[in-house]
Amino acid sequence: MQRNEGEQFDLSLIIINWNTSGLLKRCLESVPSGATDLKCEIIVVDNGSSDDSVRMVEAIFPEVRIISNSKNLGFSKAANQWIRASSGKFLALL
Repeated sequence: MQRNEGEQFDLSLIIINWNTSGLLKRCLESVPSGATDLKCEIIVVDNGSSDDSVRMVEAIFPEVRIISNSKNLGFSKAANQWIRASSGKFLALL
């Protein structure tokens, strides 16, 4: 799931996160098994978590794009950030 500039994906997956590092890790571990035939990108929008969510994603899932907000902007704004950043033909919100 490496990203190349200008690359078009079949599917853009979004995960909006706020202080759920453990759940986020389990979710990211499960995604590749369900998207084997698709060229997909994963984008995590972190809404100002105070736990280790961002560091965990960077360390364990380097292929995942992270949008890290300095504060919790709410679900709708985070989803809009992801839509603007995505490049998939189809979009899926987890």
